[in-house]
Amino acid sequence: MNDYIEFKSSDSADKTETHTFQIRCFLKPSLCLHCNDFIWGEGFIGYSCLKCSKCVHNKCKLFVNKSKCFANDPHTIDQTSRANLYPVENWSINTVKEWLAVVNLHRYAEIFSTYNINGVKLLSLDVYQLFAFRIRDSYHQAAILQAKDELIFKSKINSNIQQVIIEQEEAKKNLIKNQFKSDNHYFILHTISKLTDCSMCKRPLLGILHQCLQCQKCGLISHKQCAHLGLPECKENFDLFKPKKKIIFGANLIDLMSENTERDAPDILIKLFKNIEDRALQNNEDLYDVYRLSADSIKVEKIKDFINENGLELTNFDHYDLNTVAALAKTFLRDLQESVIPESLYDKLVPKIQILNLDEIKFLINDSLHPLNLKCLKFIMSHLIRVWNHQHKVRGCHYLPDKLFHIFRSILLRPEWERITEIVYNIDNQSLVIQRLLLEIDWGCELPDYKVRPKRPANPDSDLKTILNDKKSENSDSINENQWFWGDISRDETYLILKNCPDGSFLVRHSTDKSLDSPYTLCVMKSSLVKSIKIFRQLLPNGYFYDVEKPCRFDSVSSLISYYSRVSLKEYNHNLNLVLTYGVSKYKFGKTSQWSMDKLYSSFRDAFQQYEQLTKKYESLETEIGNVKEDLAQKKLAMDAFDKIIEIYNSQIDQVMRVLNDNLYKKTNAISTTRLLVSQLMPTMPNPKPSQTGICEDEIAKMDNLMKSNKNKLETRVKEFLSKKENLKSDVDYLNTVMNQLQEEIDLLRPELIEIRKKRENYHMWLVQRGENDDKIQNNLKIMSKKDLNESFDMKSLSSNDTITQDYSLREVDPHSNSLNWFIPDCSREKAIEILSSKSNGTYLVRTNTKPNSKYILSLVSQGEIKHILIDENQSGCFLKSSYIKRRLLLNPSRENSDQDPLTSSTSSLNTSLDDSKNDDIKHYDDTLPKFNTLTELIVFYSQNTIKLGNLILDCNLCYPVNSQSLK
Repeated sequence: MNDYIEFKSSDSADKTETHTFQIRCFLKPSLCLHCNDFIWGEGFIGYSCLKCSKCVHNKCKLFVNKSKCFANDPHTIDQTSRANLYPVENWSINTVKEWLAVVNLHRYAEIFSTYNINGVKLLSLDVYQLFAFRIRDSYHQAAILQAKDELIFKSKINSNIQQVIIEQEEAKKNLIKNQFKSDNHYFILHTISKLTDCSMCKRPLLGILHQCLQCQKCGLISHKQCAHLGLPECKENFDLFKPKKKIIFGANLIDLMSENTERDAPDILIKLFKNIEDRALQNNEDLYDVYRLSADSIKVEKIKDFINENGLELTNFDHYDLNTVAALAKTFLRDLQESVIPESLYDKLVPKIQILNLDEIKFLINDSLHPLNLKCLKFIMSHLIRVWNHQHKVRGCHYLPDKLFHIFRSILLRPEWERITEIVYNIDNQSLVIQRLLLEIDWGCELPDYKVRPKRPANPDSDLKTILNDKKSENSDSINENQWFWGDISRDETYLILKNCPDGSFLVRHSTDKSLDSPYTLCVMKSSLVKSIKIFRQLLPNGYFYDVEKPCRFDSVSSLISYYSRVSLKEYNHNLNLVLTYGVSKYKFGKTSQWSMDKLYSSFRDAFQQYEQLTKKYESLETEIGNVKEDLAQKKLAMDAFDKIIEIYNSQIDQVMRVLNDNLYKKTNAISTTRLLVSQLMPTMPNPKPSQTGICEDEIAKMDNLMKSNKNKLETRVKEFLSKKENLKSDVDYLNTVMNQLQEEIDLLRPELIEIRKKRENYHMWLVQRGENDDKIQNNLKIMSKKDLNESFDMKSLSSNDTITQDYSLREVDPHSNSLNWFIPDCSREKAIEILSSKSNGTYLVRTNTKPNSKYILSLVSQGEIKHILIDENQSGCFLKSSYIKRRLLLNPSRENSDQDPLTSSTSSLNTSLDDSKNDDIKHYDDTLPKFNTLTELIVFYSQNTIKLGNLILDCNLCYPVNSQSLK
């Protein structure tokens, strides 16, 4: 019965030895006594012993009633739980970092710390902020947001004790159904690169590394906690899960190296490192960036699965880009059941690395590591030295390889799971461990000459740093040191900086009036508007205090910002029901007021060129997607045709089988009919003669053979069609995969393109504010014509939600050429009618179309009525879409007054629609429509020419843009 799990009620427990549990809320993640997983979240999520402070999950409490309590242990003082609720909004930055560690997301703890993500900011996190944090991998973004959603879900579920009782009852029911221990299964730590649910509790598996346990026999996937709450019996089912013959990714390092102890490392690592080094020498690659930049996690996961199923023999790494090969090497080392430097060595090495001498480090490495681990570590360090040498010779990098230290610090080192939260506090020490190991121990490779990199100043702009340091701060914590303090910037610059940021984004600047009573202004983004709030300063007996209203309560502006990052601003103004979630860093673009004109021009040129490159790449991806869609449509059409053909052949086979089974040709009275049927199915069979009334055995046998032969031929053809259909299905599956990959690429590129476009607009606006006009900008840049500059600010469609970009030029221009005068995004038909009602003939606006039949809609007042005309855009240009009916009337004017009956009319309509000449005429008509490169060009053209050129039923010009005051 050792394979079965059991629990006993607390009534039967020995009260002198057992725990005294009380339901609690937890201030930080705590380890569960039973399942060895962490208790985390908000609400009543677990129990804590009042004597020894050991903790258990709500469900796990059922299994620990008989465990011994060491009440006299002096190290068991409860400092992690409390009896009352502790909301996520109260979490500190360190608590968020520890939570990331226990949900297998510690890779991003340093980034969250850099951006000061506390509990309030964590709950408001979205994909746009993650993208701003430079977390670009779509799967990693989804994993972080899923963990946040699971935190919110658990907070709601565990907000009352009644729910805890329900949760424990469910655990009892599960135990009745699933009574086996985890020992009954062959579990190993498993990493999945897609969002997956636990097989037991049906809740998400969280994180990006070692999210679950997977049985290598039956394929069961489980949380660490669920694996200790009762499992079904392990039964192999090859239809659901096919055990892998040899695990490479996610294997045990010693097991892999034991297969061939003469090797310096596992075969896959040798091949990956060799491929990277050889290709770097051929192409002079920047190997720091090759390792630093992330590859597509979905693509890496597919290669992992292929290698685990088929081995290394069928894999050629030359077919993959270098980033993917490097990602495979990093993934292999991360997925190991135990890291190269064993977890048991972490506490001896990492926390003490700053005080350990070289002999002590050598002793720990040589005596504590398994010989195979040591051999593999030597191979990895030798590779890193060769990478460093390559960068030194080819790229001229003379400093220490800090990027390599940062990349491999979490790959080669990690603590034991029970102390996983330590990883977020020891991250710098881990870098130092890799650095000292690389520099101070002889790995058999010669180190290049190097310089020690000077310490990076707190402010990236040295000139700006000097200016800021010269201004003495009037509060205790020096407001200039905060990234969200922008100093002297104008209202226009403030709007430009915040206009595309999410609600809750903020910055602080000097007030416009330079008042001593209110020296600063807090600017917050709310519903696409920038709200400006005065920050008052008041001299009190204890010094200067600050607040958004008097009396002032905070001794510094930083304290005020910190307070309102947790508490809603509705306390100050009921219309501002939000908290300060994201401080916009002044180092995002630098303070342009301190920049020289040359620096502004250089930045504008770089942004413009980068935007052009990304645009070409985006259009190339769109073209590829269009080609793939066309191929998919053709192959699906062919599959449908094969289905019809197979259906016809099967019906013929059924007819032959009916004749064979009923022996119709053996019946004398029916011989003529039968022979007629057979002759239709088999043309080689002679027609029956009218005078024939008898039948012989030879003829029966001959007919029988002919029928069977025909049946076999039909079946052979069906098999051929099925085979071709299967090939088409494989092609369709492959094209769908390609389509998904292209779509993911374009989804990743879209926000980057939008971001660089905003950056380019910012630089253009700042140049104009400095007194530069467009002609002067064009002459100085010498890379774009006037047409390029004007058209570059016409928004290319990036998604259905994109709008026409704004032109920040201050010069006087034709009102029709300025999209701000006539373009209204997100405007419905009803709103357009309301805006244009009572307007003069020729007044117009353009709005986006939510339906797929066109991209934009032109709404126009003509002859006192409001007309709506579709505007579409494709590869050939932007054009007005004429009505299909009107085009048919143009090509067939005699049809307008036709007196044909409905049947004749329908037949004629069908014939007309299939008539190639008519289609050619329509196509010719479409080709004659005026087409333009941009929407602005189209509007300008029809402001000077009649709209009848593009629409048959309207004869007027676009006279008055709805938002222009100059023409009204």
